[in-house]
Amino acid sequence: MTAGYSVRKFPIKSPQFKPRLMTFGVTTGHAQVETLTFPAVAGATQGDFVVLYNEAGQSIAAYIDIDAAGTAPTSPLYTAATYKVAISVATGDLAAAVATAFRTAVNGVLPDVTFTLASATCICTQDIVGDCSNAVLKNSDGTGVGSITNSVGTEGLAAVMTTGGYDGTLTQTATGVYTITFERPFLRIPEYGITTVTDNRVPRISSGTVSTLVVEVSNLSGGATIDGSFHVLVVGSDAKDAIRG
Repeated sequence: MTAGYSVRKFPIKSPQFKPRLMTFGVTTGHAQVETLTFPAVAGATQGDFVVLYNEAGQSIAAYIDIDAAGTAPTSPLYTAATYKVAISVATGDLAAAVATAFRTAVNGVLPDVTFTLASATCICTQDIVGDCSNAVLKNSDGTGVGSITNSVGTEGLAAVMTTGGYDGTLTQTATGVYTITFERPFLRIPEYGITTVTDNRVPRISSGTVSTLVVEVSNLSGGATIDGSFHVLVVGSDAKDAIRG
């Protein structure tokens, strides 16, 4: 008598780890800071104007209007501005009064720029990091430089991805806040490692998904975010059932 037997097959599934590693190097950008210096009315000419820009390319043109007797400039640089205002001053006003009149005229009109008075000057700080055109300063018909002057303390500069550009894109959304969007999302949220490049900075991953990560940078004492460069390592899996705790 011959014994018989049968074999039954059971499918066995085990999680598969299909790793993908990416590295990103980020060099921080800067928000532009520009200082406008205003003359006393005695040193100004009716219709002298400044055209100031924000990071988005919008502009505001402001012209000196003495004793409400001025007229808007005819220069194409003035007429092409997104917003146009008059700097209302009076005979005998000192430079600080002219700077104050400028801030009063422009404050809250041009988006994403903060205006801070400092005696005869007004410091114009971009709220958004990135490239920005410098102010243009002219007389009424645009043939001369006029009586208002400027100096750029910090040139606007967009943050750049020095490594990893094929694997993702970079956006700096605020001072010290960076979003990296992966070219190809993972199937599970990846793991991260990050290190600073800029001295006395502490970068951290504030949030992460299968397709993006957000990095916030602060100084050693914490507090508000601050610009800083960093490197980040991303390790994830292209299998949904990857081994992960």
